[in-house]
Amino acid sequence: MTTIKQSFGPQGIDALEQQSVYMLREAYRHYERLCMLWSIGKDSTVMSWLARKAFFGYVPFPLVHIDEGYELTEMLEYRDKLAKDWHLRLLIGRNDQAIAEGLTFPATMHLPDDDPKKVTRFQCCSRLKSEALKRTLDGSMPRKRFDHATVYRDLRAGAESGWDFSSRRQSDPRDIATIRTTSIVPVDLNCFLMAGA
Repeated sequence: MTTIKQSFGPQGIDALEQQSVYMLREAYRHYERLCMLWSIGKDSTVMSWLARKAFFGYVPFPLVHIDEGYELTEMLEYRDKLAKDWHLRLLIGRNDQAIAEGLTFPATMHLPDDDPKKVTRFQCCSRLKSEALKRTLDGSMPRKRFDHATVYRDLRAGAESGWDFSSRRQSDPRDIATIRTTSIVPVDLNCFLMAGA
């Protein structure tokens, strides 16, 4: 067993970053259906940033956010802004049924403890997080969001360049909305740039 001496100086942080980038690349290489959970918190946002670094500015797998229905508007705006700015594929799951039926802790906390409609904090978290995540991942409740303007811009850029629209320009070959032509520099253009230098 190898032990890694922890150092919190610049070299230690660089080593942790390199190790994280390596693990993300290996996970992507070994798992066909990979996604990353994104709570919009500091830790998962750092992981999203590391995923961008690992794949040269583009995250090739979707980020999954489970919306409990109680997030601050500013958090959701921040999430949507980062998803747009970073060209992230974002899957958002939410248990609207539980929220609509009032099967949440905040909706039932005023009820007496022996009331059958009373929902504990644990039951509430299970419904709003665990069930929503399970149903989002198995496909029975996904809601996919993407920015139409970005998709049309990438399609337009591809059409103007004469590139084909094969799956190599898409992170998900079954979904044209995952096309990313404006965030890459093709090898042939790179060769022309080098020849002119």
